Amino acid sequence: MKNTFLVLAILFGSFLFAQENNPSVQLEKVTEDIVMIKVFHDNGEIAQSGFVKNNKLEGKWESFTASGDRVSTGNYKEGKKVGQWFFWNEDELTEVAFHENKISSVNLWKDSKISIALK
Repeated sequence: MKNTFLVLAILFGSFLFAQENNPSVQLEKVTEDIVMIKVFHDNGEIAQSGFVKNNKLEGKWESFTASGDRVSTGNYKEGKKVGQWFFWNEDELTEVAFHENKISSVNLWKDSKISIALK
């Protein structure tokens, strides 16, 4: 029940954000239990896209700037962040590894690779 509330809060928050900035939120039923969600910027570019399965975030999720540049990409499994997530910020790339929905390591990429391990 707690996870369902969290997913609904995230979706509702995205919906409210989109309603304030652009009334364009697109839901597409993929299968009986999977829905693809796309939230759009004012200019029509995709702001976020991803999937929900059985009321939990699932699969690949991506975020973009209004000019179409990628901001983040990563995967969810049963509502939890898994594997490698990537975050772009100007000339920097941050790679964050998740294990059991917790950050296990962070790599910062610029001119040279800087690794930071979190335990």
